[in-house]
Amino acid sequence: MSDRSWLSDHALLMRRGARRLVIGVTAVGKPARRFDYFKALDVPGHDLLLLNSPGNGWYVDGVPLGAGPPSLSGTRDWLAGLARGYDEVAVIGGSMGAYGALLLGAALPGAKILAMSPEVYAGLAGGAFERFSQNEDLPPTLSRLLARQDLDYTVVTGERNAADFFCTSEVPRQRLITIRNGYHQVAAVVAAELGGMQALVDPLLKGRLHQVLKPITGELSRYPDLGAVLYLFEQNRLPAARAEAFLKALPEGFYGRAILHLRLGQRARAMGNPYLALEHASRARALNPPDIEAQLLHDEVWQQVHGVLPPPGYEAHLDPRFAKVLRYHEQWRRLAQLHGRPPPDALARPAARDAARPAA
Repeated sequence: MSDRSWLSDHALLMRRGARRLVIGVTAVGKPARRFDYFKALDVPGHDLLLLNSPGNGWYVDGVPLGAGPPSLSGTRDWLAGLARGYDEVAVIGGSMGAYGALLLGAALPGAKILAMSPEVYAGLAGGAFERFSQNEDLPPTLSRLLARQDLDYTVVTGERNAADFFCTSEVPRQRLITIRNGYHQVAAVVAAELGGMQALVDPLLKGRLHQVLKPITGELSRYPDLGAVLYLFEQNRLPAARAEAFLKALPEGFYGRAILHLRLGQRARAMGNPYLALEHASRARALNPPDIEAQLLHDEVWQQVHGVLPPPGYEAHLDPRFAKVLRYHEQWRRLAQLHGRPPPDALARPAARDAARPAA
């Protein structure tokens, strides 16, 4: 049982007398006294500090710690003092929490940082900052931080979200893990693969994340320019002809071609050309059968073109590790409804699934 100390409504320290400290940095949408990782990381073997940025503030103004108004420099100094009492320090966060993990973890010499889906260029169109933050000013980009040789960090991001993938452009390849067919919620997939978030801590501290996540790791980190192409295409700032030309730069048969075919198919459908949409969807599905979005687009457009449904090929490629990812779950539900198949189990409410409210 840990000894809980409320430093403020946005910071909770849970001590077990361990020599290892884990800092869990919360993502958007959690009110005061709610945190990501409260249950997932409250396990024996380490002390746990949970942080939450008031008002989805992206941690740029620090975190209240009980003495005066918060500031980034004050929070960093306090964390550095706390970390000096431990042999090992891990900092873990997703989305806004990933940005915070990098921003705060940079002040902790020797800390191992895990940033899942960080919006390092905060303020991108369609990004989480634009949708959720209450800040009027944009937080700084993290380009300088990513270039620091002394900073021990790993970025884990999905290959499906164009903004997330684009944000890895300046991440050195040896520090990047891309999750094949992963969306923004990569933490859910990682937890499913390893049997819980707590199983990340030791590999993170021992430098073994690449090995333990290899079964779900994709290959798009070899093509950082693809992130820019996908992002610009999704923002309608790149014509279809340019995207099709870029396909020629990717190896024949490479599954990474599938996501471009998918986006081209979706645009063709939106432009009223179901035949071209079906051609691209068929190629996307053939190149990457587990791509549930390609399966859905193919089957919907096939019905539109031929007047009948194709056999439900998606069922052979369902991946239970993605079952708690909202976007994947929605595509699965629509496919099941389209084919009259049993739907996936309903997701728990996000507040119940991703956060907990410990007793004061």
